Amino acid sequence: SGEFRQLTAPDLRILDSRIQETRLPRLPGGGAVLLLHVARGFLLAVQPTAAQVLLRRDDGHLAPQFVSRQFPFRAVSAGLVEVDGEVCLGVAFANLFVDLLALPSLRPVASLDARASAGPFFGGPGV
Repeated sequence: SGEFRQLTAPDLRILDSRIQETRLPRLPGGGAVLLLHVARGFLLAVQPTAAQVLLRRDDGHLAPQFVSRQFPFRAVSAGLVEVDGEVCLGVAFANLFVDLLALPSLRPVASLDARASAGPFFGGPGV
């Protein structure tokens, strides 16, 4: 069980230490968290190796089942983007591809190859 502490800003004084555990499940050992987003119906966590969507029940608690999508390449960045009025997950990979995934299903919407336009900025000409 984890321990949470509430802090005041900017001096970071401890405000309350009565919260002693969490009901959030542990994320797989996929490295640092690139994006954490809470929506009305789900919690989204993106790590370099995968994205997980934990669905929320009507009472606001997380359901035991979750949706997970393993990435074929290491993700270096993630963010939310709007595509045709729908909020999607955008993931940039180390191989300079960008995938757009529907939320909360994590189904692929599009995969964009950014190597030709972004390559010169990362490794010089000929990348």
